[in-house]
Amino acid sequence: MLILTATFTRPNIMTPWYQQSDAFAQYFETTYRETGKVLDQAQTISEDGLTLTRTVTWATRADFLNFVKNDQAYKDLMTEREAHFSENGIIALVEHRVVNE
Repeated sequence: MLILTATFTRPNIMTPWYQQSDAFAQYFETTYRETGKVLDQAQTISEDGLTLTRTVTWATRADFLNFVKNDQAYKDLMTEREAHFSENGIIALVEHRVVNE
């Protein structure tokens, strides 16, 4: 199992969070959640509204690596997201933790 924790910090509450498209959300749900490759997802926002934390639990490290290395939809999403972060001063910190593999 691999647990990915991504923390995003924006400069103020007027700065919009990045929102993935409905099409990508549906694709991710069908391709990864419904097939058991993603076991859980959670999201929290800090009390001051400046920090968003997302946690995704992948069934295996291999499932995660296939997603980030071979999935063109993911690569397109990352390009779009990074542009949004750059334009809006959002800082991202991503951590990976492998458990029981």
